[in-house]
Amino acid sequence: LAAMTCLYIAVKIYEPFELDANLMSRLSRGIHGAEEITDLEYEILVSLQWKLANPTPFQFVNYLLSLLPESAKPVAPLLYENSHFQTELAAGDYAFVPCIKSSTVAVASILNSMVSALGGVDQSSSAFNECVQYIREISRAFELDIDSPLVNAVRERLLNAFAKQSG
Repeated sequence: LAAMTCLYIAVKIYEPFELDANLMSRLSRGIHGAEEITDLEYEILVSLQWKLANPTPFQFVNYLLSLLPESAKPVAPLLYENSHFQTELAAGDYAFVPCIKSSTVAVASILNSMVSALGGVDQSSSAFNECVQYIREISRAFELDIDSPLVNAVRERLLNAFAKQSG
């Protein structure tokens, strides 16, 4: 029952489709009923205090960049590519693992990517101003000071790793 319930929870978290407890019951060949599975699911969730899985920096990047202003859409592919690459580099750097939030790594990688992508853009343009506003909104939403020593240190470490891999 525990294995079926853990599979049920994992599918609900990570898969793009809904999995019904009745289907899980049928997959167990009727050994476990749908109610048993959902009851144990609830017990597991309560015992874990509903703390199952945090989004990765990669997932945060996807969520955040999906909210880009329309004027930034032309540079979106470059932002995704550079930000994803930086989050992959962060995944292999133990300095990020124990104490840096996934959202901080994501925001730092997006900031780095925006500086790179918007470097050639006229700073008085509406696209530039909308991206600056977007960054401010992100920082407020995450209660993250994008000028803090922590964010700057993460950005610098990501840029150094990016330069080593790109160069």
